[in-house]
Amino acid sequence: MKNKYLKFIIEFLIIFIILLLFSYIFTIIKDEFYAFGFSYNIANHKFPYKDFNMVVGPFYNLLMAIPLFIKNKYLLFMLTHIFFYSTIFTIVYEKYGIKKFSILLISFLIGETLYTYNNFCTFLILMILLLIDSKYKYRIPIIGILIGLILVTKHNIGGVLAIIYFFSGKDKLKRIICCSTPFFLLALYLLITNSLFEYLDLCIFGAGNFLNNFMIEPIVILIMIPMIGYLIYKYYKTKDIKILYILGSYILIFPILDYNHILWCVPLFVYYLISEKNNRYIKICLTVFIVIILLLKVGEAVYYKTIFVTDSNPFKYMTMSKEIYDKGMDTKKLYNEYKDYDIYIFGIYTYASKLQMNSTLDFYDLINKGNLGKNEDKYINDIINKCTNKKCLFLLDITMYPKDNEYTSSNLLFKNVVEDNYNYIGQTPYYVIFSNQ
Repeated sequence: MKNKYLKFIIEFLIIFIILLLFSYIFTIIKDEFYAFGFSYNIANHKFPYKDFNMVVGPFYNLLMAIPLFIKNKYLLFMLTHIFFYSTIFTIVYEKYGIKKFSILLISFLIGETLYTYNNFCTFLILMILLLIDSKYKYRIPIIGILIGLILVTKHNIGGVLAIIYFFSGKDKLKRIICCSTPFFLLALYLLITNSLFEYLDLCIFGAGNFLNNFMIEPIVILIMIPMIGYLIYKYYKTKDIKILYILGSYILIFPILDYNHILWCVPLFVYYLISEKNNRYIKICLTVFIVIILLLKVGEAVYYKTIFVTDSNPFKYMTMSKEIYDKGMDTKKLYNEYKDYDIYIFGIYTYASKLQMNSTLDFYDLINKGNLGKNEDKYINDIINKCTNKKCLFLLDITMYPKDNEYTSSNLLFKNVVEDNYNYIGQTPYYVIFSNQ
């Protein structure tokens, strides 16, 4: 028994080191700025939905904020994720062996972002799939609790999986209790923090505005149609419940059907392939596919000019793209130059820039499409009113000036209001600057 546990610990440590090294060499911090920023705010004693805006459930960020209470650094945030991921991959290694484990691990690592709520949901779904394949006595209630945790992390995925869970077996009442327990705890948290209405506005009532983000890249069709087609075919043949959970989780990519989102779906498809007794041809094709995307991952790191940061808190000793780092330094320079101004930054990288300065984050730092609830005009009017008797500076990120109908998730409504009501005073390589003076 001791040798068994020792073997698991050694395997866990090896996988942990692999993930850590990969994160330093290949991972470029992108959407992680938002995921980290939400937990960063909580660790700074702010309440989600009330003090800052987000359109996902709070469980993931509350969990990831725990190590940040020790030290509010991205390194601890990343290590916490690696701990969870190493655990699940060690279990996969024990169950399926080195070859299948390697294929699944690589399919996970090719994602453009590794440390976000989307990847955490993938982690929880992998746990569900492993439980389905196990003979553990209490697997059904545990699966229900895991789905409940997904529900309070990403309610769109959790809602679909909860329906599948409810109709996939007997003991309906027990299934409802297991699945809804995390949701009732969420409701209790929202009531205690007096943020229930704000949660409903941002996550539920504002969903219609978030649909304005809809976009689709051709590569999504090329990848999703074969995967979904194969899974539907296999379900028709086998009625394997795992397939329904995988298909249900693919709502994760909606409404932004792009290369980044689709890569979160690949590991779940790969898990199904390695769990079934399929032929060698499928595994060969799958391996070739993963190698190709892994090469693209290396090319991406080169293209974005990944750098090792030594002077940018809380990202000290992390890797990020040179462009985002330079933009943060440009922002810091403008803040020092206009110290007596209230400064508003509008664009998709506001969190990235302000976090590099250890600045406080609020509702005005995440104005992407659909991130402000049902009534976006409220926030525009708030800014106009606040700037009536104050000197205000507006930094419009270059991402707010898309070229040739290029897609952007920036809320251009704010850009138009600033341009129509305030004075242009200049620009930097990263910002177009306006002021009310």
